[in-house]
Amino acid sequence: MWREMRAREEREEGERGRGERREREEGEREEGERRGREKRERRGREEGERREREEVEREKRERGGGERRGREKRERDEGERRERGGGERKGREEGERRGERRGREEGREERERGGREEGERRGREEVREEGERGGVRGGGERRGERRGREEG
Repeated sequence: MWREMRAREEREEGERGRGERREREEGEREEGERRGREKRERRGREEGERREREEVEREKRERGGGERRGREKRERDEGERRERGGGERKGREEGERRGERRGREEGREERERGGREEGERRGREEVREEGERGGVRGGGERRGERRGREEG
C-alpha cells in the first residue's frame, strides 16, 4: 500500500520532487536520531540522579534515627554540661587564663622580633659607617660619589 502511494507520488512529482523528498526524509531521519539521542542522554542522567538519591537515602537509613536521634543527642549533651557545672564564671576565668597565656606568647614574639630588627639596623649602620670611613672595601657606592666630589 505504502509502496503504491510512494510510486504514485514519485510519478506525480517527477525527478525534482524525488530529490526533495529524499532530502526531507534524510532530514526527518536525522531529526529522529537527534531526538532519540537526547532522550537516551536524559534518561541516563535521570537514572544516575535517581541512583544517587537512593544511595543517600540508604546511607541515612543505615545511620539511623535522623531528627529524633539528633534531639536525643542534644539533650544528652546538655545534661552532661549541667552535670559538669561551672558555667559563665568558670568559662570566663578559663578564657582569661588562655588570654594571658596568648598575651605572654605574643609579647615574647614581639620582643624577639624587636631584637631581630634592632640587630639588622645595627648591622646596616655598621656597614654604612665602614663605607663612609673607607674601610676594607673602601665605601661601596658612596666611594664613587666621594671621588666625584674630590675631582669637582
